[in-house]
Amino acid sequence: MAITKRISNKNVSVNSSFLLLICFVFVTGFTLLFLSSKVFAKESESFTITSRTISLPTEEDFKKLEETYNELLADFEELQQLKEEIESLYNEVESSLTCRIANMNFNSLVESFNAYETKLSEVKEHISAYEELYNFVEGIPKFSYLYRQRQEELSNFASNYEYICEANEQYIVAKDELSQLYLNAKTIADNFFEEYFDPVCRLIFVESGNCSAKEQFCTAEVTDNRIMSPDYPDSLYDVIHDPGQYSTVADGSFDIAKPSDEVKQNMEDFLRGRVETIMPSNVVFQARFIQGEIWWASDSGQYFCYPKN
Repeated sequence: MAITKRISNKNVSVNSSFLLLICFVFVTGFTLLFLSSKVFAKESESFTITSRTISLPTEEDFKKLEETYNELLADFEELQQLKEEIESLYNEVESSLTCRIANMNFNSLVESFNAYETKLSEVKEHISAYEELYNFVEGIPKFSYLYRQRQEELSNFASNYEYICEANEQYIVAKDELSQLYLNAKTIADNFFEEYFDPVCRLIFVESGNCSAKEQFCTAEVTDNRIMSPDYPDSLYDVIHDPGQYSTVADGSFDIAKPSDEVKQNMEDFLRGRVETIMPSNVVFQARFIQGEIWWASDSGQYFCYPKN
C-alpha cells in the first residue's frame, strides 16, 4: 500500500508541471501578440498598458514643434537686435550735445525698450506652446516603434529645449540691465530739459514770440546748430550770451521776458524731441536781414541762412 501511494503522488506532480508549462506558453504567446499589434504602434495610433491609454504624436505634432522652435529663434534674433538698439541709443543720449537731440534719442530708446518687453512676453507664450508639445513628444515610450524611428529627432528636440530655456533666461537677465540704461537715459534727458526750458522759452519769446510755431521751432533749432558748430560756443548759455548775436539779450529783453503759454508748449514739444523741422545743421543765422545763403524766409520777415561756401 505504501508503494502505490508514492506512485500516485508522482503522477500528480507530473500533471501539475505540464499544466504550468501550457499556461506559460499561452501567456507568452498572448503577450507577444499584444506587443506586436499595440506596443509597437506607429504615430497617430494609441495603445493600452495596464488600463492606461497612451496617445502618440502625429507627423503634424512633430512639424508644429519644429515650427515653434523656429519662431523662437526668430524671437531671440529680434530681442538681440532690440538689445543692441537700446545700447546704441543710450550711447547717443549720453553723447548728445543738445536737449532736443538727447530727448529724440531717448524717445527712440523708449520705443525699442517697450518693443523688447513686448517681445519677451511673446517669447514666454511661444515657450509655453513649445513645452506643451515637447512634453507630449518626449513622453513616447522608449520601447515603441515610433521612439526607435524618431530617436534622433527626439534628441534634437531635447537639445533645442535646453537652448531656448538658456536663451530666454539670458534675455530676462538682460532686461534688468536695459532697464537701468533706460533710467539713466531718462535722467540725462530730463536734466537737459530742466537746464534748457526756461532760457529757451525766454529767447524764443523775445525773438519770435508773435510768429508761427514753425518759425519758433526754427529759431530754437538755430541755437542747437550753433552749439554743434565748431564756430560757436558749445553750451546753451554761451550761445545765448555770445556777444553781438542776440540784440534782445543785449538790450535786457531776455532777462525780463515772460513767455506765453503757447511759446512754453511749443518749446516743450521741441525740447522733448517731438518736432521735426528738417532744418539743415549748417543753418546758423537767424535775423531780419540776410546773412550768407537763404534757407528759408519767413512771413514775418526773418531770414534763416547758412554761410556761403
